[in-house]
Formats: sequence, C-alpha cells, structure tokens
Amino acid sequence: VIAVSSGEGLAEIFKGLGADAVIFGGQTMNPSAEDMINSMAKVNAEEFVILPNNSNIILGAQQVMEICDFPVEVVPSKFMTQGLAAMMMFSGDQSAAENKEAMTEVLPGVQNGEITFAIRDTVTDGIKIKADDILVLLNGKIVAAEKSVEDGVFALLKKMPAHDGSLLTLYYGHDVTAAAAETLKETLAERYEDLEVELYEGSQPLYHYLISLE
Repeated sequence: VIAVSSGEGLAEIFKGLGADAVIFGGQTMNPSAEDMINSMAKVNAEEFVILPNNSNIILGAQQVMEICDFPVEVVPSKFMTQGLAAMMMFSGDQSAAENKEAMTEVLPGVQNGEITFAIRDTVTDGIKIKADDILVLLNGKIVAAEKSVEDGVFALLKKMPAHDGSLLTLYYGHDVTAAAAETLKETLAERYEDLEVELYEGSQPLYHYLISLE
C-alpha cells in the first residue's frame, strides 16, 4: 500500500495499519504520478494499492495504473479519514484487486469533517465568513464559520448525522496541543454518550482537526 498523508502523526498511523510507504501531500502539495512510482520502486511487492486520500490526487494515482506494467489499484479515497478507514480492511493475503474492492466498500460509511481557518472575507452558500474565522467542512463542503476551534467542532457534529454512527475519531493538527485535544475529547464523550470517541495526534498542517464519524 502506498498512502498519501498530510502529517507525521497520520503517516505513522498509516504505517501502523500496514502501509508500506507514505508520501506527504494534501491541499497545498499534490504528489505527482512520478512521486508515487518512485515510492513504489522502494517497496518489495508485486502488486500495489494506492490511497490518494484527496480528490485532487486521485487522477494522478489513476495515471500510475496506466503507466505501470504490474498490477496497481487505486482506492478513490477523497479524505485522510476515508483512507484510514480503508486501511482497516487491507489484507496482505489478498490481491490488489480484492483489496481495492474491500477497501472501497467502506468509503461511503465515513462522514468526514475538517476544522480549518479562513484566509479572507467571503460568502459561500449564504454563510458569511471573515478572515481568521474557523471554517467547518463536512464531506468537503463548508457548512459553518465559528470564532473558536471548539465551537467549530460542536457545529460540525450538529451537521453530522450522529445517529448513523458509533465511532467518532479526532486527529489533531500540529497547531493544537495534546492537552487541548484531550479536553475536547472528554467534553465530546460526555455530550455524546452513544458515541465512542477516539483521539490521535495527526500533526497535519492547516487543519486543527480532521474528524470522522463511522
């Protein structure tokens, strides 16, 4: 498995779940097909599965499939959280094609949330946004703008269909302290008693939190 990651912590989680190589990328730096092929050359494997984990990287990953003369499959993961859920389904005993099928099946079951910040004043879908506001994204779409990171997380969960999930996972970025993240986790566990809440250090830039509901 070749996985694209946006943070050191996320990279370690991918490796812990069985990824053989991790390429750093994300919203501001998309790895090329050449980058992916170079990573594959360093791995002793006959078949490969690529997890792009970003909609902008899927096309480049599919180009790798066309270039290579050995089996390469692309799981069309649009978010880091989807890629991590897909890794849970990976089996080294299965072919690349079989893994792609199993890993792709879980993608629709992941609600993806992102907590980031605005760099300029704007209006989108009727939401007035000021520079430095906390932006709340659900499955890639801005759904709210708040004044604090915590309020952003609470706003996200109001938009997420919480009744459809049982596991809420938070990956905190490098601008968030472990203590602040732990406090938020405890607050969410108290507020949402029906959800199991897990917390991991993602170390990703730009995003205070990546959040998944499964």
